[in-house]
Amino acid sequence: MNIKTLNGIRAGWIVLSFVLAAVWRVEALLLLAGLALLGPALRESGALRDMDERERMLDYQASHYALVLLYILLIAYFGHALWIREENPEPMWYLVLVAPMLVRVGLYLGRAAGLRRLGLGLGFTW
Repeated sequence: MNIKTLNGIRAGWIVLSFVLAAVWRVEALLLLAGLALLGPALRESGALRDMDERERMLDYQASHYALVLLYILLIAYFGHALWIREENPEPMWYLVLVAPMLVRVGLYLGRAAGLRRLGLGLGFTW
């Protein structure tokens, strides 16, 4: 599949999601999550080779900035809940705050130190 065809499919997916949201239900915008997750999953598995090294690096940087923005928004939510509303956030929000950090550190250690050392570290930690 060439890049032109792939970009056409992506554009059609986006237009279809917005049309469904406009004429049916706003929850149809959740279909955009599939677009955001399916491409990187196929790209990382090797099934999709639509980027060169420079484009992959830019994609990784964009993902990193999105993760940092997520951290900023979550910390702002926690600060607002704890200091302004003076209530403790639901436990689910703690998981949303901690899960990306654990995944990021785990993937970094797995790739930098090797899977054996990551497994030993996780085993000793637990």
